[in-house]
Amino acid sequence: MRTVALFAMLGLISACDGGDPDDTSIDDTSTDTGDTEDSDDTDDTDDTDDTDTDDTDTDTDTDTDTDTDTGDATPTFADVQAILDANCSTCHVNGGSSGGLTMDSSVSYGNLVDVASGQVASLKRVAAGDSANSYLIHKLEGTAGSVGGTDSQMPKGRTPLSTDDIDTIKAWIDGGALQ
Repeated sequence: MRTVALFAMLGLISACDGGDPDDTSIDDTSTDTGDTEDSDDTDDTDDTDDTDTDDTDTDTDTDTDTDTDTGDATPTFADVQAILDANCSTCHVNGGSSGGLTMDSSVSYGNLVDVASGQVASLKRVAAGDSANSYLIHKLEGTAGSVGGTDSQMPKGRTPLSTDDIDTIKAWIDGGALQ
């Protein structure tokens, strides 16, 4: 009985705080009164700090952030193949005169990953996990001469790949060059 009276007094005191009578928010300094209602909180309000960290710009460029910051997801081989299709597959078809390397989507993975380069046998075309020692990257960047290959930058006679495209291929290789 005393507990009920105490709760009634506390209710009256808190109702007479001189605040807005329409304000139904709970004072952050209130204490638990031992309410026996179901403890399952289905209230849609959230008193926690709603700092949105999903929009944090995690890239290091200075341009307008248009990425989705998905946690630096490793590009897939499909991403790489799209670059190869747009830039390489027109010359590197059917093992023709382009170094015997075919980059058609049906065979390109098997022709690239962990396969010795035709020009520098000590280097793999794509050394899974190691873009710095992948001959493909040297050819795309025009640095193949520094590792004993020919200096002609690929794609031959065309505009070199963008830094973004080369970085996508590097990230795929460094991520394990998974199919």
